[in-house]
Amino acid sequence: NFKEQHGVSKAVLVDMCYSVGARTLATFKSALRNFIIKDYDQAAKGMEASLWARQTKTRAKRLVRMVRTLKFEE
Repeated sequence: NFKEQHGVSKAVLVDMCYSVGARTLATFKSALRNFIIKDYDQAAKGMEASLWARQTKTRAKRLVRMVRTLKFEE
């Protein structure tokens, strides 16, 4: 549930949704499942393994770090 997510993970999901769109974000099934159960390390691994991460290297690395640390970055 989005409401129950940590503030940083919410920000990451919103950023990703804005970047790739809701339909594409919905294809991140493994990562999203891990967000739901709050296994943020596995969610980050799913993000890293995606085509999106290979295409948006700087943004992806920043968002993955944010998910792992649950700390905002600029």
